[in-house]
Amino acid sequence: MKSLRQTSFFSFEEWIQDTEWDDQLQAILDAVPLGPALSALPTPARTGRPETHDRALMIRAYVAKAVEQIPTTEALRARLRRDPVFRWIVGYRGKSDVPSAATFSRMFDQLSRCTSLQAVHAQQVETARQHGVVATEEAAYDASDVPGYEKTGLSQKPISLNFSPT
Repeated sequence: MKSLRQTSFFSFEEWIQDTEWDDQLQAILDAVPLGPALSALPTPARTGRPETHDRALMIRAYVAKAVEQIPTTEALRARLRRDPVFRWIVGYRGKSDVPSAATFSRMFDQLSRCTSLQAVHAQQVETARQHGVVATEEAAYDASDVPGYEKTGLSQKPISLNFSPT
């Protein structure tokens, strides 16, 4: 018995174009230059397991995480797996293309060591000033050094206060 495969009435690309989605996020992701960030990353090792994930897409995912104010990488991964439109905007085509938490963590570690990204940020702010998106008197840089952790490994044990007389 032969089976015929039913063809789709519409493609996913057509559905994405007809669906209302966040054009602002798409515009931001298209405007962010990925070249300096990619060139600042160390080259992949020639030994060991080869890299299978696209670094540019992972950087786009981190930019989308900042724009969408997603608190953790695990929440970012959950949104990428759950929301096909968000996944499509970032550049991943299927759920199986989304990297693991460990892969995102290694990329975050490599990006945090790059100092050239500060120059990219300053260039983007200057471009925004020239186009009138950000006024010169309103732009400010935060110079405070606050260590931030995505997940803390520390657990606080409850402190018992004993006020009974001895």
